[in-house]
Amino acid sequence: MHAFQPTPPARRTLKKSLYAVLLLSLGGAGCEWLPGYEDPDPANRAPTITQVLATPASINEGSNTGLSVTASDPDGDELTYTWTQTPADPAGTFGGETGSTRTWTAPTIATNTPFTLQVTVSDGKGGSAEATVDVEVVNVASPNRAPTVNEAITVTTPAIAGDVTLSIGATDPDGDTLTYAWSTSVAGQGTFTAPAAAETQWLSPELATATTYTFQVTVSDGTVSVTRTLPVEVAVPQYARDIQPLWDAQCTNCHSSPRGLDLRSDKSYASLVNTAGTGGYPSGCGGTTRVVPSDPNNSLLVKKLSGTACGGRMPQGNAGYFDNNPGQLIRIRSWILAGAANN
Repeated sequence: MHAFQPTPPARRTLKKSLYAVLLLSLGGAGCEWLPGYEDPDPANRAPTITQVLATPASINEGSNTGLSVTASDPDGDELTYTWTQTPADPAGTFGGETGSTRTWTAPTIATNTPFTLQVTVSDGKGGSAEATVDVEVVNVASPNRAPTVNEAITVTTPAIAGDVTLSIGATDPDGDTLTYAWSTSVAGQGTFTAPAAAETQWLSPELATATTYTFQVTVSDGTVSVTRTLPVEVAVPQYARDIQPLWDAQCTNCHSSPRGLDLRSDKSYASLVNTAGTGGYPSGCGGTTRVVPSDPNNSLLVKKLSGTACGGRMPQGNAGYFDNNPGQLIRIRSWILAGAANN
């Protein structure tokens, strides 16, 4: 006959049964104290966190801080560390380290912003612990950059007595609002219609000879200013190029008869210069020669374009035209002042 020899698993089962019988005989007392007893399925215990540090705790935007966690696991389990930030936006960047130390790079911000960084420590068996650390992120004002301004002022050519258009191109790399200030190098020479705009018209003085003026524009972003200058020779008007087009645009519809003032291109000069006006004029009109060379104030043409002292104002049907376009009246007066040449 062979004696029963239990297999190793059977022996373990038998051993557990004997412990169970012994436990019952002792009235249900725990068995952890029994020599050689091992709990076959001990309960997992969560890790604990004793300290979380951010060094430094205040950083500039775009800079980084070092994070460190002191944690332990009562069961000796290997721990993993997961980080998040609040607020989530704008997002900073956690480094690629996987242990208890990590870096965090702060995002770009508009104003100083506190962030809370949270770490979750896990043992991989369902146990975890959480802790937080606060980091203050400081907005760093960007250094101001000067406006980018074109090297040269743009000017209409040819520049003729009357009105001259000037402009400057400029941008600001920081997106700042730009302001403009136009002037002449000798203050008070002529008038700018829009002295605070990127483009302006300059109304010249009346000129009898070509004259050079130096224009200046200063562009500012509120902190830094850039100035450009440009000398420009302003010419005396020529009759065919600069004066006749005014008659063609405004006057020939009404003044194209050989019996009166005829402003058609092949008749206008003879009809104006040293030619007496026809018809009756009010007693306060003064001289009635249509154009008196070198004397715009006593030229009937100028009186008719400027007001009503000599009767109805020209152009007919648009009496305020030269009030709205003062540069053109300056151009006519300058042509007369320079001698009213037929050129």
